[in-house]
Amino acid sequence: MKFLIYKGADIILNFFNDLEKNNKFDKGLLGGIQDFIEDLANSLKTSSTNRDEDIVTQIISNNKVTLATENSIFKARENAIHNYASQTENDGPLYYIYNKVKNSDDYRVIEISDGDEKTLTVNKSKLPNEATVDSCMRKSGNDFILDNKATQTIANTIKNDAKALIEEQNQKLADYRKEGHIYLVTEDTNNRIFLYDTTSNPKFEIEEVDFPKELRSIATEGKKFIFTNGSYKLYE
Repeated sequence: MKFLIYKGADIILNFFNDLEKNNKFDKGLLGGIQDFIEDLANSLKTSSTNRDEDIVTQIISNNKVTLATENSIFKARENAIHNYASQTENDGPLYYIYNKVKNSDDYRVIEISDGDEKTLTVNKSKLPNEATVDSCMRKSGNDFILDNKATQTIANTIKNDAKALIEEQNQKLADYRKEGHIYLVTEDTNNRIFLYDTTSNPKFEIEEVDFPKELRSIATEGKKFIFTNGSYKLYE
């Protein structure tokens, strides 16, 4: 049922997007409707999260993150896994269930031993019953056994590192937004908006994750926006 409602929300949102493109709907009202429907769809998507969605995907889905921050969170996961494996080498190789192979009962499992990493494909039938994506395991003979301590420790490290990265990102974005400054759209790719402050002319641009949804359709490369009263408005 949640899947059907979620798909319905997507269909309705696409309908209003088409109306906006054809200038057949009041943009102020449309923005509010879009926000509501997107929040509803995201909420339903989050509530239907299954055991096969990895921790990094969950974090990214529940936060507004730039592409740079997203990549950093993935890197933080790699570091957390390798650091823990290195610290517990006496316990033997560490096996981390990385993700599920699409349309199959197989999982990709990372084996880390003596600092070396290799990827295994393991069928669900060979894993402990309670194992899921992000679970850590060791081996007893030829059998995998869950390592609950490793699982929890690595998960906590990933969450804490991701939290710090997102806070750092948000502070950088807040510092870049300045009242009355004019921002040039340097790139609009895959719904990501990159802005350059033409007023102060810094040496870098930003990816703006809080750009107004109702302006995204017109925020094409070369357009300018002014930041005023805590938001962006088209600069003409």
